[in-house]
Amino acid sequence: MFNILEAAFWVGLGCAVLLLRNIKIGIYRQLAIFAFFIFLLFGVSDVLEIYVGNFFEPEMYWLLVWKVLNVIAIIGVFIWYFVLRLRREI
Repeated sequence: MFNILEAAFWVGLGCAVLLLRNIKIGIYRQLAIFAFFIFLLFGVSDVLEIYVGNFFEPEMYWLLVWKVLNVIAIIGVFIWYFVLRLRREI
């Protein structure tokens, strides 16, 4: 049940970011599109976890790698956002 809620959260967050890209200034648009795909992929990985099982099982190493890469990409999104914010303030 938790994975369904988590998947809905990530997909919903991605859709919200995609909608906000039309409101934000142009320098944030590429970031918003990239973040949309990252959040969407993270939600899809949660849906797959429901169907294929826990990613801690040895044969599911690919799902663990997928989730780790998603977390790294989300951290990259935040870094990208803060760099853009710092450039606008200077």
